[in-house]
Amino acid sequence: METPFLHIGIDKLIGMMPAKLNDWTGKNISKDGFGWKQVKQDESCYYELFVGPFAEKISSSLKTMVLHLAEEGYSLMVDDVSFGGTEIIKWRDTLRNFNTLFVGVTAPLDILEKREKKRGDRIVGSARGQYFAVHNDAKYDILLDTHSMNIEQCLSSVIRKLELLEIGVEVNSKSISKSSRVSFPESALSSTLASSSSSSSLSSLPKIIAIMGISGAGKTVLTKSLSKALNATAIFWDDFDPISSGPDDLVKWYLQSRDVNDWKYDELARVLRELKEGQNVSCPLTAKELVPTKYIIFDAPLGRRHTATAKYIDQLILIDTPLDVALVRRLLREKNSALLHGSIYDELNFYLEHSRPLFVIDDECRRQCDLILTGEASITSVDKLTARVVSWLNCS
Repeated sequence: METPFLHIGIDKLIGMMPAKLNDWTGKNISKDGFGWKQVKQDESCYYELFVGPFAEKISSSLKTMVLHLAEEGYSLMVDDVSFGGTEIIKWRDTLRNFNTLFVGVTAPLDILEKREKKRGDRIVGSARGQYFAVHNDAKYDILLDTHSMNIEQCLSSVIRKLELLEIGVEVNSKSISKSSRVSFPESALSSTLASSSSSSSLSSLPKIIAIMGISGAGKTVLTKSLSKALNATAIFWDDFDPISSGPDDLVKWYLQSRDVNDWKYDELARVLRELKEGQNVSCPLTAKELVPTKYIIFDAPLGRRHTATAKYIDQLILIDTPLDVALVRRLLREKNSALLHGSIYDELNFYLEHSRPLFVIDDECRRQCDLILTGEASITSVDKLTARVVSWLNCS
């Protein structure tokens, strides 16, 4: 990267510790520093990381050091092994006043174990121990699979996400980042981003901004708010239900198919295509004229996985709303609806026993998104989300 970055990580601090405090052999558990603790499982074993009181202080000091460097105006690449969502939350809280990009790096367990043996400087079994702990409940801005993606693809994904998150960093396309977390102080921001050149006729065509999220995430509210703020035409998936088809039993569909293309929304796809071409379109249901405004805000619950409509999406935004918040919103919305499976207790039991997997956003889906927003319980949060999206669009 052309913008100068400081690389700081937990390994650098461990290297500053007295060697006698740590034990990497797995034979003698360190009382104060870091060490490997053997865990037996059936006929095999693996190693978990033991963290003593001095090691805990080192880990805490890393966050403090990063914060001070960020406050001094440095751009940073932070390389850390954080165990689970709790640690990620601590990092986010530490750097809450700065622009950050949290990058998770993973690979299949069998690949990690092969790499572990090949490296020769790691105790065999430590990869398995960390595999089930590092990413547990952790939420990243982007998750990279270093087995299915080569280093160039990983680099491209990070650079693209930096640009989409409005973090203006001068990038040298030949440079490669291997960091697992990146922090950018305000002083590193640039109000201008490089954009690809295009003809005036193409640039004047509408851009379709799709809003994705589980039921109860707040897609409709945000779509309406953005439509008003941007004076943009809004398209709602549910409006096309009467003239479209899809699975009736969602739980059965999830168990047997899971193919979102089972939803046949041909008229919706046609409307999106014609708007994208710059044509005025008469809504097939209301006969209302839909105008090809600069932005078309599309309430798109199936995102880029729905082939027929995905081809017209320019930018995909995910509202990542906690499952409990979305559930409560659905119950409140449908309290007098035939959609409920009886009493609220029956509905909660049905959710726990059958339907909960339908509402979990997987990592592949997250990777397809251009911007991820954190959904909140407060109704007033839509104003903050709207301002965030408008700012992002203005810089993209």
